[in-house]
Amino acid sequence: MDGINSIKDLVYTAAEKYGDNPYLRYKNGREIIDKSFNETKADSDAFGAAINDRFGDTTAHIAVIGGTSYEWIITFLGSAISGNVIVPLDKDSESIDDMMQRADVNVLVYDNAYKDKALAAAEKCPKIRLTLNMSGELADFIRPYAGKAPENEIDCDALSAILFTSGTTGKSKGVMLTQRNIANNATCIDAGEKPGDRMMTVLPIHHAFCFTCDVLLGMHGGMCLCVNDSIMRVARNLLLFKPHIILAVPMIFASMLKSVQNAAEQKPDVPKPKIAKAAFGGCLRTLYSGGAYLNPNIVTGFEEFGIQVLQGYGMSECSPRISFNSKFESKPDSLGKVVPNCEARIRDGEIQVRGTSVMLGYYKDEERTREAFTEDGWLRTGDLGRLDEDNFLFMTGRAKNLIILSNGENVSAEELENKFDGFPEVSEIVVYGKDDVITAEIYLDPDLEKENAKAKTEAKIAEINSGIPMYKRINAVVFRDEPFPKTSSHKIIRPKIQ
Repeated sequence: MDGINSIKDLVYTAAEKYGDNPYLRYKNGREIIDKSFNETKADSDAFGAAINDRFGDTTAHIAVIGGTSYEWIITFLGSAISGNVIVPLDKDSESIDDMMQRADVNVLVYDNAYKDKALAAAEKCPKIRLTLNMSGELADFIRPYAGKAPENEIDCDALSAILFTSGTTGKSKGVMLTQRNIANNATCIDAGEKPGDRMMTVLPIHHAFCFTCDVLLGMHGGMCLCVNDSIMRVARNLLLFKPHIILAVPMIFASMLKSVQNAAEQKPDVPKPKIAKAAFGGCLRTLYSGGAYLNPNIVTGFEEFGIQVLQGYGMSECSPRISFNSKFESKPDSLGKVVPNCEARIRDGEIQVRGTSVMLGYYKDEERTREAFTEDGWLRTGDLGRLDEDNFLFMTGRAKNLIILSNGENVSAEELENKFDGFPEVSEIVVYGKDDVITAEIYLDPDLEKENAKAKTEAKIAEINSGIPMYKRINAVVFRDEPFPKTSSHKIIRPKIQ
């Protein structure tokens, strides 16, 4: 961890080591703009100095809403450097006013694309004293503080960020993280990437997976972070930025894999690695997957194209990494080896963790904070799994998704869902118990003929049922006409199903 215990340590160390090398690369119209490590530090310092001058000894709670941008990043880093509290908000959420009120926000920084939404929400939040549009107002705010830096000492273990969970299992909770939580998580392991490597960020920036493992890990490693400006332009931006590395959720990687597999079918005489180079910019070598279950077929599929896929596991409450498959140590089908600043154990089948990346608790929610921890201080992940002799984690399902039948049998929904891995007719599936009946709700691949896909899927279910105990069998099927509702990080929102 290189003695880095705060985000300020991380930013200052990176600027000292990598100086004028490019840190952030993004499009502005047809122009490609680079921001160096030094520029990023200087502008973050200026934002922090301006906020502290405006708020004095009061700790500001600074909400930021928008897509990935230089302005978003310096707001985040400047808030941390100045010892204030950052509150990243999901730009697609319909309840940002509720989250800002619950987080005691008094500053709102917003992308101009979300101006109407942001200002309408701010009107409902009487504690807000300052709003800044990233287009112009933010630059004007920090300009008088150019060359200045916050002078206050950083308490590494004080509240530094409030992250609202995606709410896949109910109302979102405000995860309280410290600078030590976040900085230790970003620097706890050497992933084997090199300074100057290009990493293209496609994740929602308000999510811990993005700002810890893209924004901060990339900064710590001296990498150039390239901004994908739209999920619809991933293919185009791969060719533009020519990244070496991408971090994303499995759904994005599945789409990328399908595109090159289709290309390979059209050109069977061309070596698959050559097809991948043409499709992905020529340099892509490693994909890091997290946020959801990774189909093993994605791993083996990309191997044929000369690209390595490595799976990790985490949660916002752990800043977020808990385990990680690296180039140096990995095991097929595992969630990776527990990261050095974390311990894991299995109790009653549940993965439980503790370490320097584990949250303080949920903001102003003592009841749910108590529920999140065991009596001896371990965080309950809510995930079921096992830990092997080499400290690698394997997941078997979510505790909250267990189907508890009236006969006392427990069935893992994920165990049944995973049996459809690689089955092309099923695009998305959720298994649940309804009236004591195990039900599979399925969204078929929309590119296939519907009735034929249904018939093949029903035959697949019969095949699965024939090989498992009777109590585990799928006895009802619901075919959906639309994809499942998802969060901005592409996780299915289970409470909206059934």
